[in-house]
Amino acid sequence: MPIITALKGHSNSECENSPSSCWVDVDLSKPEDHEWLVTQSGLSEELIAFLVRENFVNHRNLHDGSVLIALKVSGDQSTLNPLGLVDLKIFIDANRIITIRYHPVMAIEQTYAYLKNTPQNSVTHSGKVMDVFSHIVNNLIVHIEKITFTMSDRLAVLEDQYFDNGTVFDSAVLLKLRGDICKIRRILNVLRNTLLIRIEDAILPIDKEARVGMLRASNHVTLNIDNLDDLVSRIDTLQNLDNTNRAEAMSQSSFRLTIVATVFLPLTFVSGLLGMNVGGIPETDSPWGFWAITGGMVTLATGLWVYLYRRLQTARMKR
Repeated sequence: MPIITALKGHSNSECENSPSSCWVDVDLSKPEDHEWLVTQSGLSEELIAFLVRENFVNHRNLHDGSVLIALKVSGDQSTLNPLGLVDLKIFIDANRIITIRYHPVMAIEQTYAYLKNTPQNSVTHSGKVMDVFSHIVNNLIVHIEKITFTMSDRLAVLEDQYFDNGTVFDSAVLLKLRGDICKIRRILNVLRNTLLIRIEDAILPIDKEARVGMLRASNHVTLNIDNLDDLVSRIDTLQNLDNTNRAEAMSQSSFRLTIVATVFLPLTFVSGLLGMNVGGIPETDSPWGFWAITGGMVTLATGLWVYLYRRLQTARMKR
């Protein structure tokens, strides 16, 4: 059986057998939880089919006023990728909140700890489904923010190495970092859209305190999205500078190759001319003829090299 936490001070038995407010946490890695979701949750077959699927990031407002949120959120262990993103879905209606997951999720455990340490007669714990949702979202945001800070530190190290020491970085590292940012940004976009819609939705019972908390969480999500956008801009700057340096290196290599080809062009012409097996070539019978021709070729090649080198230096100074 899934873990059923009664809200509004009701017992678990009341929560199971009546529409009293409650939180149901379903771990689909357990066969009994999967059986409960299929046979006792009271959800439609189409909705259940979606809930048992993995790896979706989505937000849906259903026709009966309920809402379904599908996320990949950071858990307490790396299960699918280095960010530790695991599958989590949240279903909310007027009387209950159902969380569906395949792995341990840190935000869920932290919310359990919060409810356990909150007195039953307190205002915050007094039976609001949206209170539980708000705490789960806040815990997700805090954990995602830690991951964002870690990525920012990694990027700062690359920036310092590049600008201070001229160290060439691996472009695959930036590509991987950009991919992680895109994954987190998808999660935050879903959370922000969900919070904004829930704040203005009159169907779900949201009191003033919960509305303020959700608005604060929405602002926090927006701030984290802005931070991720800033990281993307910094990555773009590094990639553009790296591409510029690579293009400059390629240009210099091409210019050097052109100089070499230009220098050897007259040498090739003269050597080909002297290699012709014909008579009448000037200075053929003179003992100094070979050295005169050779010296002329060397002088011509050296002059061309000096001329082109100075042109290259002048072009660099103009830049």
